[in-house]
Amino acid sequence: MKNQQYAKLFMKMARYDCMLLTVLKAAKCVLLTAVAVNTVLSGIYIVSALKK
Repeated sequence: MKNQQYAKLFMKMARYDCMLLTVLKAAKCVLLTAVAVNTVLSGIYIVSALKK
């Protein structure tokens, strides 16, 4: 009986772990996208400033 409870708890933990990993991966992707966009915008700004 006790083992079943542990198994259920473990499955719950594993599921939360999976969700957390997915969230972290998504956050990392968003962060990388933001950095890339920021870099591109900075580059465009610098180029336009130099052209003047």
